[in-house]
Amino acid sequence: MTPSTYKKFLSASLKSLILWLTLTPLAQSKASQETIKFLNFGEPVTLKKVGNYYHNADNKIAFKVSNNIIILHNQPITLKSLKTTSKKITQKNTLYRHNNLEISLLETHNITQVNELQGLINALQNQKNIVAVQPDILQIRTKKITDNSQDNSHPAESLSPNQYLNYLDKIGIQQLWRFTLGQGVRVAVIDDGFELQHSALSHITPLFQYDTEQKSLTATPLSRLDTHGTKIAGVIFANHNIENHSIENHSIENNNIKNNSASNPYNEQSNNEFSKHFRIKGIAPKADFIAIRQPNTWTSQTVTSFQIANLYNVDIINCSWNSPLLLEPIAVAINSLSTYGRSGKGTAIIIAAGNQGHIIKPFSIEASLALPIVVGAHNTQGQKMISSNFGKSVDVFALGSTVLTSGQNNQYKALSGTSLAAAITTGASALLLAQDPTQTIDTLTINLKHLLLTNDSKEFDRVNYARN
Repeated sequence: MTPSTYKKFLSASLKSLILWLTLTPLAQSKASQETIKFLNFGEPVTLKKVGNYYHNADNKIAFKVSNNIIILHNQPITLKSLKTTSKKITQKNTLYRHNNLEISLLETHNITQVNELQGLINALQNQKNIVAVQPDILQIRTKKITDNSQDNSHPAESLSPNQYLNYLDKIGIQQLWRFTLGQGVRVAVIDDGFELQHSALSHITPLFQYDTEQKSLTATPLSRLDTHGTKIAGVIFANHNIENHSIENHSIENNNIKNNSASNPYNEQSNNEFSKHFRIKGIAPKADFIAIRQPNTWTSQTVTSFQIANLYNVDIINCSWNSPLLLEPIAVAINSLSTYGRSGKGTAIIIAAGNQGHIIKPFSIEASLALPIVVGAHNTQGQKMISSNFGKSVDVFALGSTVLTSGQNNQYKALSGTSLAAAITTGASALLLAQDPTQTIDTLTINLKHLLLTNDSKEFDRVNYARN
């Protein structure tokens, strides 16, 4: 290459570099301006698109935003009237309705730009009878499943099957079994699916099953990751009438699991053998079961789960999870059922407090709501577990130490933390409501506090739960 040719090449390369350096920030700037803004509990939320996902201000949660919109309204609104706002609205579907309150999903078409979606949100917010407007959102971090049995940072102490039954005896569950096993009480569980072919659950014929993700009349797990709901179902519904074999060789000493795999029920290699000998006893095995598979965080699907429970007039809803961010439509559905469900006595919505060991801030997660029954976890001494969330919204505490319950492939798996505590509270609530179905939520909460307080924890200052 001659000197003159090299100079021309260098000049052209320099121009290309300058052009790239100039245009790239413009492209990044354009992408950074792609935002969606809406109100949540009256406070502005801004989601900024970075790559394929949106992120909130603290960048802790990634979101997908659909072109469908959720509205809350307290007066009837027709599709015809909505189309006067925008012809891009093609369908109105009711997600939740109770009395005059309605949460609706508006389907749209031909929205190709974010600013078109934002313009439609803004226009709907100005409608007289519309209380709130939000895009239908998927929170990429899946629901905070509140089972910390796999959390090595705060490992839970482990109970043998006999120790767990002794705990149930201490809190009076076995005494309640003399009078009821939950007959006549309707319990909905919203979770990631339920393996009802499990020998501990095969006696169950659900009143109704629904998959909000697939929109199908089944609640069977669809992924190898869908294990949580089956565990929760075992704590609540496991059959008492299965033959029980000796479990003495499966005891756990010094809060640690024995090294001998033959006597280690938590060791996956010995799990099949152990399953032949262990049977869990559900707390309310004869309660009626409404099984709702809802494995993700689309706002529309979560609200639909509560509407199904509402339509089936359930007495209790188990939610052993929290969304990363509490959204107003979900909170409205929960508060509505907690207030007006069960003919005005209030549906008992049991929500796990979570296992981050944090104080629960207002309007942060479902467990921050005041009207449902929020459950924290304590250890075998009745003291709050380090991993359990806490705060003013937490109503009761129940056992969170690791126990074995029904799992995938007809095996028995570990469950702990506030997921277990919420499941125990759900079963206990079913027994209490079976005995006295006239109880209001306030009365039930008081009775749960008395029931779940074991002899070991009666000397423990329960005010410390809100301080630690």
